[in-house]
Amino acid sequence: MTFPLASSPSAGERRRTPRFLLGVDNARAVRLAFGDEALAALRALVEREIGRAAGIEVAEVEMTGRAARDQWLLTLPGLAPAEAAALLEALFVRLSLTPVRWNGAALHPALNWVAVPDDAGPDAGPPPPAAAPPEPGEAWARRYRADMAIAAQAFAAMAAGELALAWQPVLAADDPGRLLYHEALTRFAPEAAVAPGELFPALERLGMTRLFDHHVMALIGRELERHPDAVIGVNLSGASASCDGWWLPLLDRLESAPALARRLVVEITETARMAEDSVRFVARLRERGCRIALDDFGVGHASIRNAMMIEADIVKIDACFIRNAGASDRNREVLRHLTGIAASIAADVIVEGIETGAESDLARQIQSNLAPRSGACWQQGYWLGRPSTRRPWPAPPIAPRSPG
Repeated sequence: MTFPLASSPSAGERRRTPRFLLGVDNARAVRLAFGDEALAALRALVEREIGRAAGIEVAEVEMTGRAARDQWLLTLPGLAPAEAAALLEALFVRLSLTPVRWNGAALHPALNWVAVPDDAGPDAGPPPPAAAPPEPGEAWARRYRADMAIAAQAFAAMAAGELALAWQPVLAADDPGRLLYHEALTRFAPEAAVAPGELFPALERLGMTRLFDHHVMALIGRELERHPDAVIGVNLSGASASCDGWWLPLLDRLESAPALARRLVVEITETARMAEDSVRFVARLRERGCRIALDDFGVGHASIRNAMMIEADIVKIDACFIRNAGASDRNREVLRHLTGIAASIAADVIVEGIETGAESDLARQIQSNLAPRSGACWQQGYWLGRPSTRRPWPAPPIAPRSPG
């Protein structure tokens, strides 16, 4: 992650010895899908890489009188909490992208780590992992192995730098020169042979969305840092939104760079009921200056309840509604009603999926009648601008060379 570093820690911060609990969320699933020896190899990888890291003291976690073989207590003496979290972040990203080769398959650990407060009791630990089915059968195991193969291919491409970003503008249909932000969309290189339509469901089933989202957020951080004119929106799965160790360095860096945080729009994509921990995480992002958008409003779990829980600044109406609005008066009324609800919740409403002039005109008519608080009819889609890997903001000036 390359956001600006947080300010230097105080002496009081340094006196606190940072402690973290590390867990392997997919330990049981790997054992069930690949066998005990595969899990032992995965666990050995984790222990070996942690043992190689300087300055980390490792201990097993005692649970109900026995060692929890897939959890470790990590202590980092001499470091401030923010420094310790940044060190572990780099270590765990590298470890998560490092596969264990097992009978021709590439296995990756789903790591989960949390900071342990000074007053935490002995039972403190990471949130419970997404469990495998209580009685998984061969069909489940085949699905898990196939998902792991898809994820491994994507992680190899990420490690090789074969994941790029494309930028799509969100514009005011009544004033096309007015820009709200550019949404960052991920694009794998053709040689990576990764199909996004297969990847994201596989990552959710594996419980590995956080690693992917973290990687994309790091790319966005570099863009925001290097390009002060950029205002960027980034998708974050609701499954990734959690107050755990993966996001501690991000929150620290955003807190130290409020001007940068104000140029970041975090789009929450919900495929399940939003947990209380996700709501707390979103609140911490907003406290640091980020704007929050609820994506795909009107379908799945992107509900009125979730929009109100996260106090969305922006609501994005799913593309299916404008796509169907031209088919009947009833469908147009549904879009009008949904836009009205969104406008009552958030200051800015975006109609997604605008692909023709007729769709843009219809959406603009509905939006204008609702008098959006922002005074703009925000739209997104191919009609207004296709995604492009070419950066839409000017390159930063090149610093002059010092004489000599």
